[in-house]
Amino acid sequence: MSSQDQERAKTSTFFANLIKSPVTYIRYKLGDEILSFKITMEEILLSLLSAPWIISRKVRDEIDSLQRVRKDLGYMVTSIYFVLEMMVKFPLLFYYLFIIYPGASMITFFLGFGSMVSNTTFGSRATIKTPTSVYEPPLRAPTFYSPEIVGKEKYRPIVISALVALIFGSIHCIAWNSYFPSAKEHQYWSIASTLVTCAPVVVISIGIILLFVDENSESTLEFLAYFFLMIAGGFSVFFYTMARLCLLILPLISLRRLPPTAYYDINWTVFVPHIHI
Repeated sequence: MSSQDQERAKTSTFFANLIKSPVTYIRYKLGDEILSFKITMEEILLSLLSAPWIISRKVRDEIDSLQRVRKDLGYMVTSIYFVLEMMVKFPLLFYYLFIIYPGASMITFFLGFGSMVSNTTFGSRATIKTPTSVYEPPLRAPTFYSPEIVGKEKYRPIVISALVALIFGSIHCIAWNSYFPSAKEHQYWSIASTLVTCAPVVVISIGIILLFVDENSESTLEFLAYFFLMIAGGFSVFFYTMARLCLLILPLISLRRLPPTAYYDINWTVFVPHIHI
């Protein structure tokens, strides 16, 4: 006889001795079922792939348990016991499905994401040591790996990024003469479009100049030039960020008062090639 069967036999003997006291029987039986239910839910949490098998096993155990109660106490008491059991298990099920499982999933995700971000070297810290050998997993490149750029080469990615921002920002100027609910919003859009177009130009200019300025120079003039260029770059990034936020908010605000043409029904057959019969 396995240890699980022995445990079930002990449980059956224990409840058989409580038949003469139905209230005590139900109280202990409910406690036993609640503990078993919590263990089942934790098993599902630890092994989601085995959930169908675990659930089917739990359903069989639940049926056996109800049959045991019916055999010991009769149909009437079994009905009362079943109602009480469901009143306890449904809140527990809600608690696990909507609090424990999502919470555990979020914690697992953020722990994994944090480990992924913090890994900045080629290799793995998960070295496994056994009494006879040492297992070192193969090297892996960090997800956010970027080679260290030294010297003036570090300004080239800045120039390239600013060039992309310039192209992206200039697209917003297409709506320069479009419809806006108010003149103020039109003015805000024009200013913001100008900023997201001009700020990258300033950054590109600064990046190109820094290629010819020695940041470690002992010359006071070069040091002051480098200092003021950094300040100008910081202000450009700040104004670009504020302008981008403005361009994100203005379209949402403009939805309150759309132009009349926005409500026209489009006859798509006019634009789709077709044969008229």
